[in-house]
Amino acid sequence: MGGTETDGVGGDVFTCVADVTSPGEVERFVDEAADGFGRVDLLVANVGGIVGGGLLDSTAQDWARTFELNTVSPGSTIFPGGSWETYAQQDPDGFAEFVRRDFPAGRLGHAEEVADVVAFLLSDRATWINGADITVDGAQGRPSAFGY
Repeated sequence: MGGTETDGVGGDVFTCVADVTSPGEVERFVDEAADGFGRVDLLVANVGGIVGGGLLDSTAQDWARTFELNTVSPGSTIFPGGSWETYAQQDPDGFAEFVRRDFPAGRLGHAEEVADVVAFLLSDRATWINGADITVDGAQGRPSAFGY
């Protein structure tokens, strides 16, 4: 937690781990960011999971929350120390088959490719985009190496 300087670009950022589904956590984040910087200019919430239940089990509030925010849904992204790198090292043949079968580009995504989309959504060039979910998955065929 706390402010850090961005690598190679300059400027300051504030990072905070918060469970946005827990009451008070968003407020805590805003309070901590304001203490460090005086205000919040841009926000990237790196969140996983689902809101609501199935189609018929979701409430109107669940649907409203879904459509108020722009979201980015990355596909399988490989990075040093991550689970895909571990899988590639432990089962090179299985990993190669997964990539061949499910990735038209012949590779997994990179964190920088997802970050580029996030940076665009935070920029002035995306002011007319609202409630969009941008899939950044290189046309990945399945959500996992095991077909499910």
